[in-house]
Amino acid sequence: MSHSDERPQPTAPLRDVDWVLQQFGGCVSRQRVYAWAREGLIPHTRIGRRLFFCPEVLADFFRRGGRPWPGGWKREPAEPRPAA
Repeated sequence: MSHSDERPQPTAPLRDVDWVLQQFGGCVSRQRVYAWAREGLIPHTRIGRRLFFCPEVLADFFRRGGRPWPGGWKREPAEPRPAA
């Protein structure tokens, strides 16, 4: 793996949606951040119903122009889930 493909190692505590909204300076709504997360467009961690963000990972995401890392930022399941 080349150096540019390395994911940042999180060192700061996770931040919540309010923190993300502050980073955007009021340019986006809470609903938009949740929609981006639901669509897999923004790197996040979900704990229960709440979303959390790592500042270093989010900064790297924006430095990369909003593009995901090679292979995405979420692990793919080993086997597809059976249809319900």
